[in-house]
Amino acid sequence: MTERVFVVDIGACTGCQTCAVACLDRADLGDDGWLLRIQAEERGVFPQVTVRFRVAHCWHCEQPACMAACDWGAITVDSGGVVGLDRAACTGCGACVKACPFGAMQLLADGLAAKCDGCPEQLAVGEQPVCVRACPMRALAFGSPDVFNDRPRVDDSAFERHGLGPRVRHLLRPEGREV
Repeated sequence: MTERVFVVDIGACTGCQTCAVACLDRADLGDDGWLLRIQAEERGVFPQVTVRFRVAHCWHCEQPACMAACDWGAITVDSGGVVGLDRAACTGCGACVKACPFGAMQLLADGLAAKCDGCPEQLAVGEQPVCVRACPMRALAFGSPDVFNDRPRVDDSAFERHGLGPRVRHLLRPEGREV
């Protein structure tokens, strides 16, 4: 299987939360199981303020710090680069939560870790993750990184400086051009 990445077109995202609600519904982890969150980034000074929305979920790193911290083998990376969590193997020690520099993992009320797993049951039947399918603005995509390499990207250096190889790309939408 070829490497896949999540892509967020922050120029198209309106912050509507449809992706987050679809993820919450699919994960069925209760009210605290928000595995995908929308973060608003405000820029400028009134009256010239802009807001961009960034989808925040697991970065599906090439070298996941969470996996290295898990002594129980509950976190794995599939052949396409999607980082998964076997909650049945999780002991709830929280080492993975502490290790993730992106805050993408959490301990839920049941005492076990949770994170975006890329919807493996959807991928197995050739479908996109539920967040991608649910987005009414088509601001989310999932696929080969080669498809997205020629598109202008947001500076993700703050995330990439950890050296973990995050597999999430944030794209800008240039004026007058579809992304």
